[in-house]
Amino acid sequence: MNWFREIQLRIRALFRKRELDAEMDEEMRSHVAMRTQENIEAGMNPDEARYAALRQFGWVESIKETCRDQRGVRWLENLIQDLRFAARQLRKNPGFTAVAVLTLALGIGANTAVFSVIERVLIRPLPYRSPHQLVMIRGKASVSISPPNFLDYQAQNHVFEAMATFNAGSRTLTENAEPERIRTGLVTAGFFEILGIKPILGRTFLSGESEEGRNNVVVLSHSLWRRRFGANPDIIGQLVTLDKQAHFVIGVLPPDFAFSVPGVFRPAEMWAPAILPNDNAQRGNAYLRVIARLRPGVTMQRAQMELDVITQRLAQEYPQTLAGVRTRIVSLHDQMIGNSRTVLSIMLTAVALVLLIACANIANLQLARSSVRQKEMVVRAALGANRNRMVTQLLTESVFLALLGGMLGFGLAWWGTGLFSRLGPANMPVGTAAGINWIVLAFSTGISASAGILFGLAPTVQLSSLDLNSFLKERSGGPAVGVSGTRLRSLLMIAEVAVSVILLIEAGLLIRSFVQLQNVNPGFATKNLVTIPLELPHFSYPEPSEQATLYRQAIECVGRLPGVEAVGGIDDLPLTSDSDAEGFTIEGQPPFPVGQTPFAQVRKITAGYFRTMRIPIIRGRSVSEQDTDSALPVIVINQSLARRFFPEQDPVGRRMKFGSPTEQSRWMAIAGVVGDVRDLGLDTKANLEVYVPCEQNPSSYLNLVIRAKDKADGLAAEVREEIRRLDKNLPLLSVRSMEAVLVESLSERQFLVLLLGVFAGLALLLAAIGVYGVISYAVSRQTRQIGIRMALGAQFRDVLKLVLKKAIREALLGVVIGLAGALALTRIIKSQLYEVSRTDPITFCSVVLLLFVAALIASWLPARRAAKINPMVALRYE
Repeated sequence: MNWFREIQLRIRALFRKRELDAEMDEEMRSHVAMRTQENIEAGMNPDEARYAALRQFGWVESIKETCRDQRGVRWLENLIQDLRFAARQLRKNPGFTAVAVLTLALGIGANTAVFSVIERVLIRPLPYRSPHQLVMIRGKASVSISPPNFLDYQAQNHVFEAMATFNAGSRTLTENAEPERIRTGLVTAGFFEILGIKPILGRTFLSGESEEGRNNVVVLSHSLWRRRFGANPDIIGQLVTLDKQAHFVIGVLPPDFAFSVPGVFRPAEMWAPAILPNDNAQRGNAYLRVIARLRPGVTMQRAQMELDVITQRLAQEYPQTLAGVRTRIVSLHDQMIGNSRTVLSIMLTAVALVLLIACANIANLQLARSSVRQKEMVVRAALGANRNRMVTQLLTESVFLALLGGMLGFGLAWWGTGLFSRLGPANMPVGTAAGINWIVLAFSTGISASAGILFGLAPTVQLSSLDLNSFLKERSGGPAVGVSGTRLRSLLMIAEVAVSVILLIEAGLLIRSFVQLQNVNPGFATKNLVTIPLELPHFSYPEPSEQATLYRQAIECVGRLPGVEAVGGIDDLPLTSDSDAEGFTIEGQPPFPVGQTPFAQVRKITAGYFRTMRIPIIRGRSVSEQDTDSALPVIVINQSLARRFFPEQDPVGRRMKFGSPTEQSRWMAIAGVVGDVRDLGLDTKANLEVYVPCEQNPSSYLNLVIRAKDKADGLAAEVREEIRRLDKNLPLLSVRSMEAVLVESLSERQFLVLLLGVFAGLALLLAAIGVYGVISYAVSRQTRQIGIRMALGAQFRDVLKLVLKKAIREALLGVVIGLAGALALTRIIKSQLYEVSRTDPITFCSVVLLLFVAALIASWLPARRAAKINPMVALRYE
């Protein structure tokens, strides 16, 4: 075959770049040729003659090197022959090949898909300059710090190369199309330089552009530049209208820049300079997100120490507002990952266990085939093949099979990463994991080869250790064929059951936890409840009174719709955001110790909010229409705050204020106590919360909550139309049901439960197939023995009991081993459990029962077939 000869020649060229003759000069080549001819005339064959000539002229080392190269060539030639033989073997057994390749593809594909997400989220560095130097500075009770504190940190530190702030905002763009509310990032100068991002057009912000009157400049994202401005290359210097004010476009960012911090900041389409008030009255107003770059050689520990020194210095200078304030430094990468590390580790453990079960199943299939190939191996040994050669050939077959499965699995992984991107929860960076690079490809290849070696070891050891004499004795009536193979198959079956138990218990605990979460009362009724966000442009509603009037009119108009039962409003919806907390002081109570100031989440609401959400009023009253800016300042507290600070008192009528006792902030009377709402998630306890009237604490952003009398599906269009009548230029976002908000808050857990449930179900199926295969093989090996028993009087139930006893014994052994492994491995998912112990007896008992039933069904079929064997047929069976 010409192509095979061509491969051989190329292999020789790879190991030997020059022929030996080419290493000699002209004179030496002539001398060697002359002496070779003389040796031939003396009676030597040509090879011996040339070798003697080369040895005489000192070329023995070159000959040895050539021999070494030839050994390498022979090894590769043997490998090619083994691969060709493996291909023929698989082609001769299409059923086995199809089952094995598909099984391996599922295991390898799942591992590759999950690893691609892990590589993107955990391993790959952030797409910024020297990402290991990027950090975020967090406050004690939130991710934010106040503007004056930031300016002091920026001026007094010696560990940061640069510092900048970023916050989310929005602008109404009226350029080239109808008005559109654009998500805007508000940053201080140096933000893009810290990240190492250079615009493709123009420039970014200068330090002076963060001052009032000079902040009429914007930088466009690449997507907005293409979508609204047609990728105009002359956009720099042009004016765009934002909030009815002219702004200059000074830059366009690259297409691959999409800065986001899960739960804190979503990708922006436009960037504008932030204005920071350097006013000591704002010391306690923490709302800035801070990013910084460490100086070269500075560790996070050293930076934290210096930041602590500055914080203590500021606390001594401003004890009224900064007493007990703490800041800490976290790497930007860790801030972006959040809880994803634990979730992805659980997923990787699950798919690795599935692959182990798949390997055990393929090993069982190969052990079953080994009885057919025993004669082949004995003949090879009789013809002179050594054990190493047979081991190499058998492992090559296994690895070749695994690589075929890996190729199909890689295709499944490519599809799976896209599925992760579409189905992954919004608060988890799985959605950014689409795409597979060379690292993932190398992982897929490596895990395929490793799987091939893993499931090929057992049949390789069995077949390569066959002895001709013992084989002939077995054929002539000696001991049963394949006793060691039967033991190996039983051990593999036990291992499959054990691994399945581990996966099923992990999935069961997470499912139980998820069910518990779904039964948690969020503190409000979600049925027939929808919400629509309203964001009022500052240019249209500059005064708080104008904002309050619009909100009041919107609530009245929507409330008059025939299908509406109640309407209210809140700035931050429950279960959607972690708003910044504020410290507070209670009148008549001693000051809190330094560093122990309590913090409460502050929510701005309208009258009717509690009635709309069906949040119970425990004491006092709710916020009413009379709680305007000219009325007495009032607040409503939640039950957790009342229980903690007024344990045996009625808090209604008591007064509180935000800040320290000496801070000049207004006192607010407690008007009522309401039930707790799990604002931060169903898996977290209710925080201390304070509700303030929206008209007394104006906000340009409000979420209308609307409760329908029957079904809320048809309200969306009517609600949007009513608000359009109030202000046709008001940008409106989509209407969502609160049931959808609740489901979205559980999306990360639901995603994990779904995946782990699928993997556990796959493991259970593979384990059942493994049990069925082992028992079927055992029955086929004992056909003659069963026939003899039946001929001697054994009944149907006796044979059934004989077969089932073995299956149940081995399955129970696998269950016991699996339970021990589960007790150790469930520590991984401990952080994902809610009100469910990791040794939950209900889950453990359910899994044991499920595995027992699956093993019983899988072994019942071959046992029933064995019990129906005709004794005469069985006695003639070989």
